[in-house]
Amino acid sequence: MPVVPQMILICCEGKETEKLYFGILQRMFKVANISIKTFPQVGQHYQLIDECVKKKQEIALAEGFSLDDVEVWAVCDMDAFADNFLKLKAYADDGGVNLAFSSPQFENYILQHFGSPNNSKSRRGVVEREITDILLSKGAGMAYNKADLSWLEDMIDQKPRIVSEAIRHADTYSNHAKQPFFTVQRLTERILFFRTK
Repeated sequence: MPVVPQMILICCEGKETEKLYFGILQRMFKVANISIKTFPQVGQHYQLIDECVKKKQEIALAEGFSLDDVEVWAVCDMDAFADNFLKLKAYADDGGVNLAFSSPQFENYILQHFGSPNNSKSRRGVVEREITDILLSKGAGMAYNKADLSWLEDMIDQKPRIVSEAIRHADTYSNHAKQPFFTVQRLTERILFFRTK
């Protein structure tokens, strides 16, 4: 991965949440000295990685960049994934794609912003109720909605260090054979690397 690319290209499996999250990071940490483009709902797993390679080539050509000037990330989770994470990672590496993975789902990574809850291994639906319960207990007055992360933006505005704490919490889940498991925090770190100081 180049130390200072001209652009970071983020291709997401998900439709909304991931794009919203990385957009919040860009705004809240004033990432302005690098171009970041995020594309939602590009595909799943191997198809997502193939699409990342294609988009990188298309965008490099359109922007007049060399391929080395475009750093690309595939953001995905365990949804409908029956294969081995290490195989997917090797496939991504072969294509020059960085893998930002959440197991079992991206919402488990969002939970890391609240600390490292003991029950963060929960499945879809349950983890969203956990986030809702936390939001209500903190007086947010709203249920979790994948299409509205304004509450998270407010939290980061009030306490920016929750993002670095989320990275640290996610780092404790480093065994890809267990759930939860994350590499998505590497992309968060990468975005923060380019923040305006």
